[in-house]
Amino acid sequence: MMITPLSSQQLKGVLLNSHTVFLWGHVANEFTPTFFWVLEAYF
Repeated sequence: MMITPLSSQQLKGVLLNSHTVFLWGHVANEFTPTFFWVLEAYF
């Protein structure tokens, strides 16, 4: 009876982690070209 809540909690944690990684990857994809464009403009 203790195993089921624990495994569901772990599953939720893994899903949350993968979603966070995906979100940060998307943010990096959005801002990296702008960042390099600013670098090119200044240097």
